[in-house]
Amino acid sequence: MRGKLLVIEGTEGSGKETQADLLVRRLNEMGEKAVKMRFPMYDTPTGKIIYEHILNKDGNSYFDEEVDPKALSLYYAADRVNNIGKINELLDKGVHVVLDRYVESNMAYQASKFEDVKDRVNMIFWMEQLEFNLLDLPRPDKVIFLFLPYQYRPLVGEVADPKYHNIEMTYHLLSRRYDFGVVSCVNDDKLKDINSISDEVLEYVKNIIK
Repeated sequence: MRGKLLVIEGTEGSGKETQADLLVRRLNEMGEKAVKMRFPMYDTPTGKIIYEHILNKDGNSYFDEEVDPKALSLYYAADRVNNIGKINELLDKGVHVVLDRYVESNMAYQASKFEDVKDRVNMIFWMEQLEFNLLDLPRPDKVIFLFLPYQYRPLVGEVADPKYHNIEMTYHLLSRRYDFGVVSCVNDDKLKDINSISDEVLEYVKNIIK
């Protein structure tokens, strides 16, 4: 049986990496074969371009001004196309692949740059056609969105930058369109326990792998 493609999404500071690690560990403890991967894959040729020249992690960005969202999305899509072979190989062997970010991150972050909701939706549709239809990337079996409202970002040592509100709203658009599992990271103005969040994530996944 082919493995499941499981994606953990969320804004910065929501604990995606931690929850992806926990999900893999718990699936393995259940007797399921599971591995974690993440995008962008910075140790690959396409990932290095994103790391060095788009995200400017080494101070050598090629871009002196803001890049058009469609143009930028092509770089991220290229990284997935370049590395999807190893993911499909694992899935074909019956291994569940847990991804820390996938196509949906591209959709959320690039579409959020448009103020008009109609423009955001059009951008999402354009990227859906690009990545899933034209480039034939596998669609996830389940996407789980870790929702940390931007005003609570200081609780995890991050700045409550209003730009994250647009990203959150775009993630909610995606959640409705693609039926994400949504896990709130906050309860009664306090961060939820990591293990409690993990329990909620696992419940969504159990319904997919059973």
